[in-house]
Amino acid sequence: HVLLLLRTHALLNYIRNPDAPENAPYIFKKTDDIIVLKDKYPKAKVHLLVLPRLVQIDTPNDLLPEHIPLLERMHSVAQECANT
Repeated sequence: HVLLLLRTHALLNYIRNPDAPENAPYIFKKTDDIIVLKDKYPKAKVHLLVLPRLVQIDTPNDLLPEHIPLLERMHSVAQECANT
């Protein structure tokens, strides 16, 4: 089960400091513009959060047409993770 989420303030530490030792257990995958985290409090056997790293999108109302390529990449990464 893979869940696509927009960036939330509680997750900013992981986005800004993915290589920090305390964050390592939660990093599932990292690219230049996307990070996939293992949820600290999973609601399913596998619960991953797919987040943008370089763009701040706090709510769906913040989405703009120029975000479409990023959302498509996030979807592709989510599918890759689901098939792992």
